[in-house]
Amino acid sequence: MYSSSYSMYGGGGGYPSALTSGFTASYTSIASPRTSRPRYRDYSSRYSNMSAYPTPMNYRNLMTPSRGDTVSRNLRIKSPSIPRERTRDELIDSIIHTRTKEHRVMPGFRSSSDYGERQSMKVDCDRVFNGIIIGNGETVLNIDYLKGIGVTHVLNTAEGHVPANPGKFSCYGIKYYGFHVDDLPGSNISRYFHRTTEFIHKAVESGGLIVVNCYMGWSRSATCVAAYLMMKHNMTATRAVETIRGSRPIRPNAGFLQQLADLENTLKKRISW
Repeated sequence: MYSSSYSMYGGGGGYPSALTSGFTASYTSIASPRTSRPRYRDYSSRYSNMSAYPTPMNYRNLMTPSRGDTVSRNLRIKSPSIPRERTRDELIDSIIHTRTKEHRVMPGFRSSSDYGERQSMKVDCDRVFNGIIIGNGETVLNIDYLKGIGVTHVLNTAEGHVPANPGKFSCYGIKYYGFHVDDLPGSNISRYFHRTTEFIHKAVESGGLIVVNCYMGWSRSATCVAAYLMMKHNMTATRAVETIRGSRPIRPNAGFLQQLADLENTLKKRISW
């Protein structure tokens, strides 16, 4: 805009030399040497360092930040106080590239079993961390099995799909906490992270053994355990997911993975600030 408009006036570097030379000559010839008014050369000497109009380059300098400003901005962007945010896709890659053994030994068993054998026994669970077991809905309904392996706490993340009776657990000395959230990407499971984390933490710190379940033991339960590992053991979302998947073939839905990524980003900002 500036270059096109000032090109009409000889490139924007003041008036053309032909016009200014003629104007100077005519002005000095007319002005009287005895007059008290200042002559043109007085004005020209006083303002010799000032251009009549700013050139397009001058405008560009005003609108473009200096090199020092650019460097300082890059330093702010790369500052450790602004951590890089975790994304859902990174967690998906972790799940894809972390393999789980098909034949695994369940707590209380001596021999390994695959998915089909577990379905026939109606017990499907795996120890994924110290004091923490993730299992399906049928596992937590088998109270005899729970007592046999020394379970002290049960966290049911799918009460609507696994109709457990809290009173029955208390009769066997098992502490119970449950809620329901649908296993859908649009469901908000993060609102339970603080309560589930504290429940798991109390169970582990007291030397107990907790079973965290959902319907299949793959998505909702794994998401809550991953949140616990992140909040209490300072794990990244990637490491938490890989730790659990190393013992059980979990696969939280994309929405839950996004909420775990958001949790990590929030925790990083708290530490940096």
